[in-house]
Amino acid sequence: MMHFLFGLLMRAIVVLAGTGVLTFSLLWHAPGDPAFAIAMARYDAVVSTDVVDIVRAEAGLDAGF
Repeated sequence: MMHFLFGLLMRAIVVLAGTGVLTFSLLWHAPGDPAFAIAMARYDAVVSTDVVDIVRAEAGLDAGF
């Protein structure tokens, strides 16, 4: 019984780790700028780079690593 539960736990860990890595890699390689998408949704028009910079600062996306 313990062997079965250990195997089940190990498979769950592998599936969760694989799902996490796959999700991270898909989001990392997704195209686009989140600040630009927020600015477009907020103002419903073509926005200038100044507006995108303001949105980036408000959202904290300009902090860097």
